Amino acid sequence: MDYAEFSELTHRTMADLLDRIPAKYREGFEGLLIAGELRTVVTDLVTTLVDDRVRVTAEERDDVRRLLEDLGEPTDNLARLNVVPEA
Repeated sequence: MDYAEFSELTHRTMADLLDRIPAKYREGFEGLLIAGELRTVVTDLVTTLVDDRVRVTAEERDDVRRLLEDLGEPTDNLARLNVVPEA
Protein backbone atom coordinates (compact mmCIF):
# COMPACT_ATOMS: atom_id res chain seq x y z
CA MET A 1 0.00 0.00 0.00
CA ASP A 2 1.18 3.54 -0.53
CA TYR A 3 1.96 5.99 2.28
CA ALA A 4 -1.47 7.65 2.18
CA GLU A 5 -3.26 4.30 2.51
CA PHE A 6 -0.89 3.21 5.28
CA SER A 7 -1.40 6.47 7.15
CA GLU A 8 -5.18 6.30 6.80
CA LEU A 9 -5.32 2.69 8.00
CA THR A 10 -3.02 3.44 10.93
CA HIS A 11 -5.07 6.44 12.03
CA ARG A 12 -8.37 4.57 11.62
CA THR A 13 -7.09 1.56 13.54
CA MET A 14 -5.84 3.75 16.37
CA ALA A 15 -9.12 5.69 16.47
CA ASP A 16 -11.00 2.39 16.81
CA LEU A 17 -8.72 1.05 19.56
CA LEU A 18 -7.67 4.15 21.50
CA ASP A 19 -10.47 4.01 24.07
CA ARG A 20 -9.52 0.39 24.90
CA ILE A 21 -5.81 1.07 25.27
CA PRO A 22 -4.74 1.70 28.88
CA ALA A 23 -4.93 5.40 29.69
CA LYS A 24 -1.24 5.58 30.58
CA TYR A 25 -0.34 4.95 26.91
CA ARG A 26 -2.95 7.04 25.09
CA GLU A 27 -1.15 10.37 25.19
CA GLY A 28 2.02 8.76 23.87
CA PHE A 29 0.18 7.17 20.96
CA GLU A 30 -1.56 10.44 20.16
CA GLY A 31 1.79 12.24 20.16
CA LEU A 32 3.35 9.65 17.87
CA LEU A 33 0.43 9.98 15.45
CA ILE A 34 0.75 13.76 15.38
CA ALA A 35 4.50 13.46 14.79
CA GLY A 36 3.92 11.02 11.93
CA GLU A 37 5.84 8.21 13.63
CA LEU A 38 3.59 5.57 12.10
CA ARG A 39 6.07 2.67 12.24
CA THR A 40 6.51 3.21 15.98
CA VAL A 41 2.76 3.51 16.44
CA VAL A 42 2.17 0.15 14.77
CA THR A 43 4.95 -1.76 16.50
CA ASP A 44 4.15 -0.29 19.93
CA LEU A 45 0.47 -0.91 19.37
CA VAL A 46 1.06 -4.64 18.91
CA THR A 47 3.11 -4.78 22.11
CA THR A 48 0.42 -2.92 24.04
CA LEU A 49 -2.43 -5.02 22.65
CA VAL A 50 -0.65 -8.25 23.57
CA ASP A 51 0.83 -7.27 26.93
CA ASP A 52 -2.31 -5.58 28.24
CA ARG A 53 -4.73 -8.13 26.77
CA VAL A 54 -6.69 -5.38 24.99
CA ARG A 55 -9.84 -6.73 23.39
CA VAL A 56 -9.77 -6.56 19.58
CA THR A 57 -12.10 -7.79 16.88
CA ALA A 58 -10.99 -10.10 14.09
CA GLU A 59 -11.27 -7.17 11.68
CA GLU A 60 -9.01 -5.01 13.86
CA ARG A 61 -6.50 -7.87 14.10
CA ASP A 62 -6.55 -8.18 10.31
CA ASP A 63 -5.95 -4.43 9.92
CA VAL A 64 -2.97 -4.63 12.27
CA ARG A 65 -1.67 -7.61 10.26
CA ARG A 66 -1.87 -5.56 7.04
CA LEU A 67 0.08 -2.74 8.68
CA LEU A 68 2.77 -5.07 10.02
CA GLU A 69 3.11 -6.86 6.69
CA ASP A 70 3.45 -3.55 4.86
CA LEU A 71 6.28 -2.62 7.23
CA GLY A 72 7.93 -6.00 6.77
CA GLU A 73 7.52 -6.68 10.49
CA PRO A 74 6.81 -10.14 11.93
CA THR A 75 3.18 -11.03 12.63
CA ASP A 76 3.83 -13.87 15.12
CA ASN A 77 2.48 -11.92 18.11
CA LEU A 78 -0.93 -11.53 16.49
CA ALA A 79 -1.75 -15.08 17.60
CA ARG A 80 -1.47 -13.80 21.18
CA LEU A 81 -4.09 -11.06 20.74
CA ASN A 82 -7.26 -11.10 22.79
CA VAL A 83 -9.64 -11.46 19.82
CA VAL A 84 -13.31 -11.32 20.76
CA PRO A 85 -16.44 -11.77 18.67
CA GLU A 86 -18.04 -8.58 17.43
CA ALA A 87 -21.20 -7.65 19.26
